This record gives sequence, structure tokens and C-alpha cells, in this order.
Amino acid sequence: LLLTNVFAVDGRSGRRLKNWPIDWRISAGAISGDLRILGTDHAWPHHETLAVYSGPDFKLLWTRRNPKEPIVAGIAAEGDSMLVATYDDEHMFHPGHAVLEMVAARTGTTIWTKEITAEYMLLPTPVGLTQGTATFFMDDTRDSSIVQAFDADTGIQKWIVHTDRRLVDGVICSGQRCFIGAVSGEILEVDVRSGAT
Repeated sequence: LLLTNVFAVDGRSGRRLKNWPIDWRISAGAISGDLRILGTDHAWPHHETLAVYSGPDFKLLWTRRNPKEPIVAGIAAEGDSMLVATYDDEHMFHPGHAVLEMVAARTGTTIWTKEITAEYMLLPTPVGLTQGTATFFMDDTRDSSIVQAFDADTGIQKWIVHTDRRLVDGVICSGQRCFIGAVSGEILEVDVRSGAT
């Protein structure tokens, strides 16, 4: 299954499975089991910011509307949980304010939220979720970044790491490790249990 900013596609046949509403501008997506999760950076006039579908028939489970139109910068999902990062306006690649929210994906119920301010730069697709650990990546200087980890169930911070590399975007997690690209062309690997890089 491939999620694009316009539709969902069967990865084997190339057949379109679902078109998103024409007024949605998709900015983030995730797949977890039978759940298909979408976030927007624009959804006029109804201001949907999150939508969750289930199964191969894309049954809509719920949508969330927010007239303040926050930008969904990243979504990571594991099991029935999803971590969502929203920015208050278009502050990617600039200083700004982020809200992290752990959500029960099937119901839309908020489990916990965290507010984070980036003094240097917020990144697109800044979140990872694996093995019960939620991670958030942001740059703190021209030459370094910060990685923070939170317990997925409680939101309690587990660790924080300052890297000697400036990161770009696109967190990918597998097992107990998350990977993200650096401006230098290298890939940073982080152990989510310990914060070791």
C-alpha cells in the first residue's frame, strides 16, 4: 500500500484504492496494521487535520477538525497508537512551536501531549514511534540537533541527546533503532532504549 498526497495505491497492481477529498493537502501519513492515517497542512473549508481509515475498503473511522489549522508535520504509528507532531504555522526549517500528541488511533482519544519550542529549527517529519518509545528530532544550532524520547504510554521523558550533526528530516524506525539523515550526508542511528547514537 502506498499513501500519496492525492490517493492510496495498491503497491502491487498500481490500482487506485482511495482518493482523498480534493480540498485536503496531505502533509503526513502512516500505516499501522489495517489503519491508514493522514494529516494535512490545509483542508479548507472544514479544517480537517487528521483522518484515520481502516481496512482495505478504507472505512473512515474518524476525522479531527481544528479551525486554527495547525500543520501536521509528522505522524508515526505503532499498533493502535500514533504520535502526531503539529506546528502552529509554517515554521518548518525555522524556529517555532511544536505540539506532540499521542493518540489512540482507532478512537482519536488523546493519551498525552507535550509542547516543545525550537530555538533554531523545526524539521518536517520529525517523529518516530517504536517499541513503546516516541521520539522527536529538531535542530538546536547550525551544527547540532536534539533527539528527545518519551514513554509512549505516559509521555514521561526517557532521555534527551544532543548530537554533533545537524539533521534534516524523514525519521524511519525499525526494532529498537531510529534513523534520520544529517546535512553532512550521513545517517544518524539512535537506540531508542538508551539514546546511544
